Amino acid sequence: MFGPLKTYFSQACDVFMVNNPGETIGDKNIGEIFCQAYLKAATAGADIKAFQKCGTEPYDPSVFKIRTSRPQGTKPNNTSTFQSFHPLLRANKLMHKTM
Repeated sequence: MFGPLKTYFSQACDVFMVNNPGETIGDKNIGEIFCQAYLKAATAGADIKAFQKCGTEPYDPSVFKIRTSRPQGTKPNNTSTFQSFHPLLRANKLMHKTM
């Protein structure tokens, strides 16, 4: 999503500068320019692609780097490995149980 947003924002800035010669882009008009770019870039397809890329939907466990040892400087306790209580893993297990 950020690649297209950068492109659309640049295009919106170009259009603004052509339509408003001598005027600078500042606090008063940056929101409107960004909004135009964002509305073009923020599509459902881009959102779906972002979720797929980060591995959250559909769930792809190979994307997550799960630590199975305790963080440096912490004391051991009676809990099992990091994997058993990691919130994303718990949520994923619950989600797939209900399906």
